[in-house]
Amino acid sequence: MRVKYFSILIPSCLLYDISPCPFISFTSSKHLPRTIISRKTFTFDITHRIRSTPRTHLTPNYTATSPPTIMSDPTFKIETPRLLISYLQPDLDSHCDFLVALYNTPEFIANNGKTSVTTRDIARRQLEGRFRAEHARNGYGTYLFSLRNPANPDDLASATPIGTVSLMRGDEPGSYTAPDLGFAILSEYMKKGFTKEAAQGLMEYVERVQGVKDILGLHDPANKASGAVFRSLGFVDVGLRQLLVFGPDVVGQVWIRKGMSEDVSVYGLPKEAPATVAMPEKTAEEGVTESVGAVAV
Repeated sequence: MRVKYFSILIPSCLLYDISPCPFISFTSSKHLPRTIISRKTFTFDITHRIRSTPRTHLTPNYTATSPPTIMSDPTFKIETPRLLISYLQPDLDSHCDFLVALYNTPEFIANNGKTSVTTRDIARRQLEGRFRAEHARNGYGTYLFSLRNPANPDDLASATPIGTVSLMRGDEPGSYTAPDLGFAILSEYMKKGFTKEAAQGLMEYVERVQGVKDILGLHDPANKASGAVFRSLGFVDVGLRQLLVFGPDVVGQVWIRKGMSEDVSVYGLPKEAPATVAMPEKTAEEGVTESVGAVAV
């Protein structure tokens, strides 16, 4: 299986103690479930801001069961036309094995560095620990999205796992007040609109059920593919900003969901773009290549 990642905050948490994570978005240990963005490897994740006014234009194409209960409900699912979005279940070997496969493809390692999530038991500990803690704290986190089985489209057990989608928001001082969106998908399912469909389904669900409306998108400026995904979702590009939660020298491309304030300082980001930006050339040895974050819209 080949993997491509895109999004913008991917949790270093996803992999817990792993080295560079596999998403395409910026993130740090403060914003778990995300990818990693350092000068060598970038991390991204998803964060969103909670509002009390739910959206009213949701269509029947995006439905879900009752509100989540901290990753403990094996029947919970968000339904989109082609996908089922569900919790990653630590007690399911198939879910643990999927994470191992997703994070250990040659492409993943080449683009993001070696991960410590190399066995079923390690993956299980990540799901039981950091993933579950993120859901417990915010009411959302990282989710599995699976392709519906045409013969039994509502059955989670027979659906085919193809990727993950996440919304992440840290709780440490300096964390952004809006969550950021992240996602990863197996390469054989890219360019079919699955990532966009999963992200849209999750965003509409958390807005309707939890009132979460404000969502950020953050990524390496060189990662044009991630930008294409956010653009396809209707996000607005507000330019470069220093992402201090990821490090003093990290500069990222910032996107906001339509309707959010373009003064991103209200979400904890710098009001203005940095005066000068020196983006070091990235090489394969540094764990970042042109293929990272290939478009999957």
